[in-house]
Amino acid sequence: MNSASELKPVTLVSPLCGVVVPLELVPDAVFAEKMVGDGVAIDPTSQILKAPCDGTVTRLYHTAHAITLTTPEGLEVFMHIGLDTVMLKGEGFELLVEEDQPVHAGMPLIQFDADLLAQKARSLITMLLFTQPGRLTDIQEQQEGLITTGESLLTAQPVPPEHQQLQPNKQETLCSDWVPLLNPSGLHARPSALLANKAQKYECELFLRTATKSANAMSVVALMGLNTRPGDLVQIEATGAGAQQAIEGLLDVIRSGLGEESIDLKSATVSEPPLLMNVSSDPNTLLGVGASPGSAIGQVVQLADISFEYPENSSDPAQEHQELKQAVAAVRHLLEHMVANKIAENKPEQADIFQLHQQLLSDPELKSRTRALINQGKSAPFAFSRAISE
Repeated sequence: MNSASELKPVTLVSPLCGVVVPLELVPDAVFAEKMVGDGVAIDPTSQILKAPCDGTVTRLYHTAHAITLTTPEGLEVFMHIGLDTVMLKGEGFELLVEEDQPVHAGMPLIQFDADLLAQKARSLITMLLFTQPGRLTDIQEQQEGLITTGESLLTAQPVPPEHQQLQPNKQETLCSDWVPLLNPSGLHARPSALLANKAQKYECELFLRTATKSANAMSVVALMGLNTRPGDLVQIEATGAGAQQAIEGLLDVIRSGLGEESIDLKSATVSEPPLLMNVSSDPNTLLGVGASPGSAIGQVVQLADISFEYPENSSDPAQEHQELKQAVAAVRHLLEHMVANKIAENKPEQADIFQLHQQLLSDPELKSRTRALINQGKSAPFAFSRAISE
């Protein structure tokens, strides 16, 4: 077995130009007390966050303010730009990479508008952290004061695998009490979108559990896939920094009805009869569902699904990822205009529908599955369509 002294030290270079700040001096207890991980902070003077090492992008946040890389040795490196920047919902940030994308040291990851952040965020100070307690020891800053991008910033000594289990795991998992869903139709699209949007404001991992299933609380698609009904008991599971705060925040919105008028569980009938439960004994007669009073006369037609033709396979995954990125950006821009128009027309319910579409566009489950299919050699439109179908 290798001893710690025989393992090669890990070195991270600076992802930014700026002033090195000891983690203990960061004006946020979550980082200063190393709840997220151990490392260092930089007060930046540049506006492009670059990779501090070789690795793979393993987690992106839809608000683009943070990123996690995993090194070839399996070490997680977390970078967080500014304090309270998650509340900007992506304003002032531009992601330059995709999840699952290999990167090399010095490669641009995120571009940010320092002037805008200075006006709207609590601080520009940026954290560079190792997030796996017990995997590394003797984490040291290599430089104080001014630093430029690419200079050696942190070194750490790997802990031999046989000793890692002796280290405590700070990433504690917390679970809430079981609470009933008060939504008349369970977690359909609109309440799922509201819950996912709330979950995405936190930086810990969040799951919503029922008696038999579990779903990523940040994914509208996953939440809808739970197939919940009114009165179902659910539980929130949170892992990582700010877990208790996240649980309390999600419980508040669940108990408030997630934007819908809550049902009275004591008097409500939670069973929902299917819309097409009435079937005629005559095979030539269809019993429809009345949508409005009155009569209509016309020709009956069969509505067929629209099908699109596009190539299934591609030999250039990088090009497909780029085309997907451009298509998503174009649709997001269109949806933003549609939401603004409906709000201007005083049609908030229609605006909510398009906001849900925006939420689906950023859904982590759909994004992850689409990227995986592209990496398997599928074209971007085929991969996105297949992910939606699944």
